[in-house]
Formats: sequence, structure tokens, C-alpha cells
Amino acid sequence: MTTNAAAPKKRDPILGQTSIVNYFGLLVELIEPMEHRSLIRYRDRDLVVETEDLKKVSVLKHAA
Repeated sequence: MTTNAAAPKKRDPILGQTSIVNYFGLLVELIEPMEHRSLIRYRDRDLVVETEDLKKVSVLKHAA
């Protein structure tokens, strides 16, 4: 019998939230950043990609 238990999401120690990055137009979760390659999660799949291909997603708040 197998279970599909979701792995706990790794949280940014400074911000206290998960890091979301842009990977060629897809928003993915950054699991483990490394110098040359990084571990990301997209739709319950963990992938290793080139770190230079990742771009931080900036969250802009609208002025009231």
C-alpha cells in the first residue's frame, strides 16, 4: 500500500514563507537553491534545473 503524503514545504527562514520563482514562464516553488543547479517543485514533481534559469518573482502591492 502506498500513500501520497505531501512533503512539508520548506519555508524561507527570513521571510517565513516558501519562495516562488519564475522558470521560463512557470511559477514554481524553490525547494533548495544551490550555486549552479537548484531543486524546484512544480505540480508535485521535484526537478533539478540550472539556477541561472530561475528568476525571483517580485510581489508588488498597489497603493491605496
